[in-house]
Amino acid sequence: MKNINRNDWQILAHLRQDSKKSLTSISKNTLMPISTIFDRIKKYQNTFIKRNTILVDFKRMGYELRVNILIKTKPESRADLRKYFETHFNVNTVYRINNGYDFMVEVLFKNLKIDGAAIGNAEQLRQAGFDLSVPVRFEP
Repeated sequence: MKNINRNDWQILAHLRQDSKKSLTSISKNTLMPISTIFDRIKKYQNTFIKRNTILVDFKRMGYELRVNILIKTKPESRADLRKYFETHFNVNTVYRINNGYDFMVEVLFKNLKIDGAAIGNAEQLRQAGFDLSVPVRFEP
């Protein structure tokens, strides 16, 4: 199904905004009949909708520190390390990458404290004695 028309894009846009949006609400906004929207969503689920999911606001949950870590490991350890990352509570995302590293791992923390002081940016990490030869990005 490569031919996607304007109506298809409108429906998909509404679903991407809120996947739990009612058919009635989508119908009112797109001026399409509910039955048409229902049929098209059914067709999408069998073709190009992979899954229905949610986006979590980790900051509202108290996880204000997001750290991306590049990791290189021995080839024989990769599978076990990946399993560990996939089950670790603080790991949000694991990417398999190239260019000298094996994984990029996104890890979430409520805070980072060194000697009792909260760390909130790269400069504070430098002052605490961390080597930041690899770029560090903080997302407040």
